[in-house]
Amino acid sequence: MPQIENLIIISPGFPKDEQDTHCLPAQQLFVKMLNRIYPEIQVIILALQYPPHRNEYTWHGNTVIPFEGLSYWKVFRPLLWRRVGRRLDQLFHTKNTAVLSFWLTDTALIGNRFARKYNLPHKCWVMGQDARRKNPYVLWVNLSKRELIVLSDFMADEFFRNHGKRPGRIIPLGIDTAAFPPDTVQERTVDVLGVGSLIPLKRYDIFITVVAALKPSHPNIRAVLCGHGPEETKIRKMIRALDLEENVVLTGEVPHSRVLSMMQKSKLFLHPSEYEGYSSACLEALYAGCHVISFARAEKRDIDHWHIVASEYEMIATASALFDEEDFSSVLVHRMENSVRDIMKEF
Repeated sequence: MPQIENLIIISPGFPKDEQDTHCLPAQQLFVKMLNRIYPEIQVIILALQYPPHRNEYTWHGNTVIPFEGLSYWKVFRPLLWRRVGRRLDQLFHTKNTAVLSFWLTDTALIGNRFARKYNLPHKCWVMGQDARRKNPYVLWVNLSKRELIVLSDFMADEFFRNHGKRPGRIIPLGIDTAAFPPDTVQERTVDVLGVGSLIPLKRYDIFITVVAALKPSHPNIRAVLCGHGPEETKIRKMIRALDLEENVVLTGEVPHSRVLSMMQKSKLFLHPSEYEGYSSACLEALYAGCHVISFARAEKRDIDHWHIVASEYEMIATASALFDEEDFSSVLVHRMENSVRDIMKEF
């Protein structure tokens, strides 16, 4: 059992209420599991950018303090950091406090300053593009290897290649198996599923291209793409241009529970993102029985039913080969319980 009484989590955002399940679902599950395993620890979340207001609220028994950081233009960001720092000073009342920063951004800058001021343990969980070369916070914050945690083998190598420092620990965000609907035998009515923000990085135009390539041999192919974002208009134009309006459904944002249910009804899960720390959606799809096809390899080992491809052509070929697959057995890679325990051991 850890000696920590209070854990302060600093995150770019957090759900605006308990019904907001599409905002950082993996981080939500992490906090819920933390509450479940260590109910004696008081958790306080500081949300720098989202939700867009400054009213403190309670989320599943946890205190969330938002700062509406998007209202600060870049040159005024130090004013935000100072305001968050003052609020942290007000929160500090015991040495048995630890600080966990989600992403190596200004969250880590603030967390590190606060932790050093009061001699508290601080860890930063590097979760994605913050491992890239152009992240200025890596130098500004200058955390030690022991303070750095990454999600995957890929990110550990990426961070070392870009910044000459190998993070001390690799701890993936696992899945909460209890969050899935009851495991009943369901017909796989969705041939191809995609889940994620419709932004250029995720490259969902490739998702549409793959479906179009499969349609000649499977004219009744059914594909579903869950998510929203600035690329939605472009994707809808592609669907019309490729005559896929009867084959592809765009759902927009849907509750996390519905996403999991849809995964249990799907055959193939396509994840065409060009860069990925470790996709929780892929882990969930594997547990739901899908075959996952992606470009990004998070781990150096092979994982059952996770097919890594090197090109768009290979993604099409792999999807075609797996289209009539009948083995939809569940594959459990990482549990959220282990993620929580491993993080708490670091403190």
